[in-house]
Amino acid sequence: MPIVSHYSKSAGAATASLLLALSLSACGTENGTQDTDNGQEAAENSSQESGFVEAERAGVSFEVPSEWDAQSEDQADEGWEPGFILYEGDEPVGWVGIYTSLTEENDPNLTGELITVGTLRDLRLTRGYEVKSKEEVDISGAKSAFAVNYTLPNDDENREIVYATDIGIVTSELRALNVRAQMIVDSNEARPSELDHIVNSVKVEEE
Repeated sequence: MPIVSHYSKSAGAATASLLLALSLSACGTENGTQDTDNGQEAAENSSQESGFVEAERAGVSFEVPSEWDAQSEDQADEGWEPGFILYEGDEPVGWVGIYTSLTEENDPNLTGELITVGTLRDLRLTRGYEVKSKEEVDISGAKSAFAVNYTLPNDDENREIVYATDIGIVTSELRALNVRAQMIVDSNEARPSELDHIVNSVKVEEE
């Protein structure tokens, strides 16, 4: 059952590539309309409504770029393949990637239990971040994943994340595992110099 409508559109000048909208199901509508009956049935069958539905009702859509534009080739070379692009109307306001922070509190096996976010301008349009090191790791359900140590502009703090790439494929496999992402989206919090303020709280739970 589609949770986010299946459609495509141009991203505009900032993201020139054609974008394919994310769906948690292989089925979707070609004209971009949501299957209302299926959406209602999904909500009724779930004890806790999906964060994707919440986000869609807030006017935010989830999209996956089909290819990189020229401005992002350097990020692609460093392993910064895109996750979901967040849209408010036609305006790209951020992105969501599936990765876990490498802290003592997280699973040492790096199973991708958290989903965190960055603003589109931080990691896609801003070239100021510096990758200190990167190594490939294994995450169940991901085609590939990287443990990345990096710093942000005007910030010497070393940050470490594990980033699962090929997000469209990952999402399909996560759906098969009944993993539900609970997202709280507040696009007003999107600021170009901050990393964690588009989605304030994101968790995945296996049923």
